[in-house]
Amino acid sequence: MNKLTKKDVAISGLLPGLVRLVENWEPGLLETETAYRDSMLKFFRNAVPEDCRVEREYRHGGTTTDIFISWKGLLFSSDVFVEIKRNLQKKARFDRLVGQLEGLEPGKRKILLVLVGNTDEGLLGRLKTRYAEFTSDLPAGEQMAIVVKK
Repeated sequence: MNKLTKKDVAISGLLPGLVRLVENWEPGLLETETAYRDSMLKFFRNAVPEDCRVEREYRHGGTTTDIFISWKGLLFSSDVFVEIKRNLQKKARFDRLVGQLEGLEPGKRKILLVLVGNTDEGLLGRLKTRYAEFTSDLPAGEQMAIVVKK
């Protein structure tokens, strides 16, 4: 799936649709987190309808998210905040990420976390445990998704 249509979103929701897109995103090996963000930004802009807003470094409620997607559909509108982390291997980076995610208020806003590069399995487990109530199996109403791209 390389395009996200209004029909796709009407059937399964924006967040699950974006997860499927990210699973098909192949950025290759990039040097920096910013390069991954820019690659994903371009990928999303090419994959969603033109009337959807896709912004980088979106400021919201005291925190800045890597990518913000605002979807205006026929039946409903939805927003998703996308955060990308490269090589999550140290507790200090994990703590900073948790602070960023908490600033977005999981449960109130839809969040897509994409982990690229080398991700410490222990830290990934902590993330999944901490946000389990928001991430289970992604039915249309789910609030958060964590995708790992190696």
